[in-house]
Order: sequence, then C-alpha cells, then structure tokens
Amino acid sequence: MTAEADRIKRVLDRHKVMQTPYDEATQNFIKELQKDIEKTILEKYPFLEVSHINDMKQDDSALATAQREAAQNIRLKGYAFDSLVLRYEKARDAQMRAEQIQERKDGGDGMKAVRRAERDKMRFIQILDDVIGDHD
Repeated sequence: MTAEADRIKRVLDRHKVMQTPYDEATQNFIKELQKDIEKTILEKYPFLEVSHINDMKQDDSALATAQREAAQNIRLKGYAFDSLVLRYEKARDAQMRAEQIQERKDGGDGMKAVRRAERDKMRFIQILDDVIGDHD
C-alpha cells in the first residue's frame, strides 16, 4: 500500500469512530457524501479496502468487492490484449520482411507479403478480442 493510500485509510478509520449529533437530513447528506467519497477513492485506489465507511450492509460490501474485481479483471485483460497484439505484430512484421526478400528474389514486388501480414494481424486481433472478451 502506498503512503498516500495508507494516509487515506487512516483518515477513513478515524472518521468511522466519530459520532455526529446532527438531525436526520444532515445525516442523510453526510451518508451520500461519504458514498461519493468512497466511490472516488475506489476508482483511484481500487486495491484499498474502504467498504467500512458507513458500516455498509454485507450485500453492499460484496457488491463493491465484486465491482472492484470486475474492474481489475477488465484492466488485466486489456493489458494482456495489448501485450499480445504488440508481440504478434512485431513477430509478423519480421516474418513479412523475410517474405518480401524472398518474393523480390523470385521477381515479385513484395506486396503480397504485406497484404498477407495485414490480413493475418487483423485476424489475430479479431480472434484474440473474441477470446478475451471485455477489456479496456
């Protein structure tokens, strides 16, 4: 946990034990504000456990945990997708250059190798996108 995340967690823990003698409307406003703060913190620091701010029900906590895990899973899939596409493109471009050299030796202009490489890269991206599913 980073120092900034730890500092935020300490502030939230201190706030948890505070009791406020405000009327019901003020209490509701504070609860809504705390939910907005929690949402903002979870977006910036998805690894931070802050579901205890309002003594949320177990269902809400489980939902928040599931949402964080889903967001992390989507980010992980996006990273894997980008990494695999980049590596495949580099390898396919190297193969294309070798095919161009061979085509030129055989009297061609090397454009067939370029078209095949583009076709292969697009098909790889389509298949990988279907396999991975939702990603960013």
